[in-house]
Amino acid sequence: MAGKKHHIIPQMHLRHFAGHSPKGHVWTYDTKSNEPRSATTENTAVETHFYSVQMEDGSMNTLMDDYITDVEAKAAPIYRNILDGKIPDKDQKKADFSTFLAIMYFRTTAMRKMSAELYADIIALKAHVTATDDRAFEASIRDFEKEEGRKLSEEQKNKAREQLLNSSGYSVDVPKEQTLIAMEGADKLAKLLFEMKWSVGQAKNHFFITSDNPISRRMTAKVKNKFFGDGGFQHKDIEVTFPLSPKRILIMNWKTSFNGILEIPRDYVYAENEQRAANSDTCLYSHVKHKKLMALARKHQDNRPKMIISGGIQPNKFADVRVPRKWKTNST
Repeated sequence: MAGKKHHIIPQMHLRHFAGHSPKGHVWTYDTKSNEPRSATTENTAVETHFYSVQMEDGSMNTLMDDYITDVEAKAAPIYRNILDGKIPDKDQKKADFSTFLAIMYFRTTAMRKMSAELYADIIALKAHVTATDDRAFEASIRDFEKEEGRKLSEEQKNKAREQLLNSSGYSVDVPKEQTLIAMEGADKLAKLLFEMKWSVGQAKNHFFITSDNPISRRMTAKVKNKFFGDGGFQHKDIEVTFPLSPKRILIMNWKTSFNGILEIPRDYVYAENEQRAANSDTCLYSHVKHKKLMALARKHQDNRPKMIISGGIQPNKFADVRVPRKWKTNST
C-alpha cells in the first residue's frame, strides 16, 4: 500500500536529478515563485491523495496509486539499464517500460487539468447549444419544471437562458476522480511507444532538466494540415523524448534508432529544455540551482498546456474550472 502521500512525478525518476548542493536534493523552479527551492526527492512533487478516489462515506480509495507504484517497481531496473544505453528488445521489459512512460504522460497535473477542462467545457458547450435552439431550450425548461414541480416566469426563463449562453459568469467544480479518466488512454499509448524505435542520447554540453510534465513530443517535419492537427503519437514524423538524467535522454520515433549512446549537441539540449518548460504545468526540476533556469521558468509561467475546443457554436469564453482536493459528502 502506497498510503496517502503520492508523488506526482515518480521518486525513482527524481532521484536521477538529485544534485550535490545540497546533497540528494532536487531544485524546483516554480513558475508561481520568484525563487527556486531545494528538497529531498521524498518531499518533491508530492501531494496528499493525488491519485485517490473519494468514496461516498468520505474515505479514500488508494488503488490507483497502488497500481502506479507497482508499475514503477517493474520499470525501475529497466530505467537503470536504459540509462546505461541498454535498450530492451521487443519483450516484456520494453512493454513494462512503455507502460511506465504512458502512465507518466497521463498521470501529471497538466494532463488531469486538461481532462477537467474538457469535462467542464463539454457541459458548457451542451448548455450553450441548448440555449441557442428555442425548441431545445423550451424542452429543457419543461423538464426542469416537471422535476421541480413549479413553473418558471418569463423573467426566470430569460435569466436561465442568459446563464446557459454565458458560461464565463460562473466556475465549475470538477470532482478529482473525474480527472483520472485521462489515465484510460495509457494502454493505447503504451502500445504505440512499444512499437517505436528507441535511442539514448547524451548531452555533450550543458544538461537536461525534467518537469511536472516530462514526456515531450514534437514534430520533426512541418504539419501539412493544421485543421486535423499533427496526428499525435502515430504521425510518422513525431519524436517523443523523456529525460533520464541531467546528461541522458530517451528518444523515441518511428524512423531510426541508434545503438549505444548518441551524442547530443548543445542546441538540441537547449531546445529540449525549452519545450519541457513550455509544456510544464508549474514546475521544472534540476540537479542544480541555475539563474538561466530561473529565467526559463519565468518565461513560460503562463504557458500551461490547455484543452482547446474549436469550431462550431460555442461560448465566447468558457467557465473557470476548479478541481477540489476533497469533495463534500453527506456522511456524518
